[in-house]
Amino acid sequence: MGPHARRVDTPDRKDWKVHVRACIEQAFPPGWTAIDGPVILTIRFFKEKPASYPKRPTKTKPFPFDWISKPDCTNVCKLVEDCMTDMHVWHDDAQVTKQVIEKAFSEVPRTEVEVEWPATR
Repeated sequence: MGPHARRVDTPDRKDWKVHVRACIEQAFPPGWTAIDGPVILTIRFFKEKPASYPKRPTKTKPFPFDWISKPDCTNVCKLVEDCMTDMHVWHDDAQVTKQVIEKAFSEVPRTEVEVEWPATR
């Protein structure tokens, strides 16, 4: 193998990509035309706080109110961006000029995605 890295999707990644694509199909109607201009992307990831997670700061978990474990925000965000490119929401994720990514605990696990673009298309 040369100096190039190769990424292989694990089964859980593949399942999540299928789910993300299904959500994109619901949000963007048939006949959707890909966005041409700059895009502002906001992604919020929520998961349930594990029952074993402390209720107050400890030596091993000094930030019990924040989700600071894996996955990294940027890795999961890239997966969403790639799906949106594959589904022709935009032409290329390079069109994203501003991005907000958040991870947090919630009683309702979910991912929220907002795509904003100029009114003229």
